[in-house]
Amino acid sequence: MMGHHIQVPSKRTLALACALLALAAQAWLVLHSNGAATARASAPSPTSYAPYPALRSTEPTGLPLVTHSNSPGGPANTVQATGPTFPASAPPDVMGEWPEATSIRKVPVSVPVISAWIAKGLGGGVCVLSSQHKPIKGVYGVAVSCNPATSAGATVESEVPDGTGVAVVGVVPAGVASVEVVLTNGTTKTISVADNAWALQASAPVQSTHDVAGR
Repeated sequence: MMGHHIQVPSKRTLALACALLALAAQAWLVLHSNGAATARASAPSPTSYAPYPALRSTEPTGLPLVTHSNSPGGPANTVQATGPTFPASAPPDVMGEWPEATSIRKVPVSVPVISAWIAKGLGGGVCVLSSQHKPIKGVYGVAVSCNPATSAGATVESEVPDGTGVAVVGVVPAGVASVEVVLTNGTTKTISVADNAWALQASAPVQSTHDVAGR
């Protein structure tokens, strides 16, 4: 009758196996911790709006938020508007940045024919809005421009209703004292900044702008 031969591992073999298991466990911990650190490092940090104190204003905006209806009856607000309004939520077909409606704050500007606002962008940028005081064909339009980078501010341009030129509004971060504006007709103008905002009414469109830091 043949007996079964069972090989008992030596103490040296057991020690080697335990050492290999320990090394594998250490390698898993290193890889796991490195992966967690990479995930933490790649997580986007929240946008800081500290350079835009105008966003913390508690003054009334003068820009009512409205919700429009898609019913055959048309918009929910059927009464003729006496001033500009803004959608409470972004249009479904909007591309790129769009103002966060609840963050809109009014900013003072020196151009008497327009009102201006600043807002956070839904994607983390900064936005500027402007509206003429006179309606065009009964409509108070709101011009919007957003910049994904809060470090550079944003600028929006719109035509003056009487067709005599353009109105330009911009928002810039704290530390910018003035903005040099070059028009397409070659004219250069320097506009002072107040409460993160500046504005200009000109006879020609804007070609470029340059921020001038305060001293």
